[in-house]
Amino acid sequence: MSIASLSSRVARRLVALASDVQGLAAVEFALILPIGLVIFAGSFEADRAYELERKVTITTVEVTDLVTRQSTVTTAQLTTILNAASSIVAPYPVSAMNIVVSEITFDSSGHGTVTWSQSLTGAGALTPGAAISVPTTIAQPNTSVIFGQATYMFTPGMGYQVIGPRTLSDQIYRAPRISPSIPLSS
Repeated sequence: MSIASLSSRVARRLVALASDVQGLAAVEFALILPIGLVIFAGSFEADRAYELERKVTITTVEVTDLVTRQSTVTTAQLTTILNAASSIVAPYPVSAMNIVVSEITFDSSGHGTVTWSQSLTGAGALTPGAAISVPTTIAQPNTSVIFGQATYMFTPGMGYQVIGPRTLSDQIYRAPRISPSIPLSS
């Protein structure tokens, strides 16, 4: 067999192979399916993370706002307000969330000091009497603000090994509405 006849046979086979489209759709589907499934599942996880991030923000705002509506507050009232967060976070578990509400008092120089602090889980509360750094736009001399913080440990259902858990958080400063400060009593 000559090289010319061999190359013409190979050329004919390549042309026949290129023009054969049987099974092409199945091959394309098999190549695209895994990518499509990853995008589909990822969109659900991204939506869930976005929804939880919004719930963390809403929780921070609402819990802080409920405290600023008081002229005084007791530890039991704060516990009730903090426990109300489970209604906002639903249907997600509140066990992955921590909320801290604190009052910060500023002296005549605008330096902030934690007056009182309480958290949902008992962890993460600020130390009363400790100095705290606050943005200068918030730190007005001889005033108080309520500082609300919320964190949620988001663990994706799929892709956990790839991205791992993420902490979603938010914080807000609000001025007391009824009185210059909100004393905490037992």
